[in-house]
Amino acid sequence: MPSDYVIHSATELYSVYYGSMRSGVASMTDGLDALFEGRGPTLSAGEVAELLGMTKQGVYHWLRDGVLPGYKVGTTWFILRDELKETLRKGANAGPARSGPGKGDE
Repeated sequence: MPSDYVIHSATELYSVYYGSMRSGVASMTDGLDALFEGRGPTLSAGEVAELLGMTKQGVYHWLRDGVLPGYKVGTTWFILRDELKETLRKGANAGPARSGPGKGDE
């Protein structure tokens, strides 16, 4: 893949990541860096929705639930690009741990 190639959606990221895993060429970090390339340090909910291939309402829901990292000032959410990248790298959400019957006990 050319070094100036820009990934425009989560679906494209998936294709690049799993395609490169088969060939052993790139890592998930490279894919995330490509996905966020050219973006400013702060993202709107609309930009995150576009990047992740989901609706703005879905992004707002994940922000409220703590799945995505973000900051709410008044009625506006701000998402820091590097915090979102780190959350995606970890593959874990920032939300509360779920517990109860059948959760976590095997």
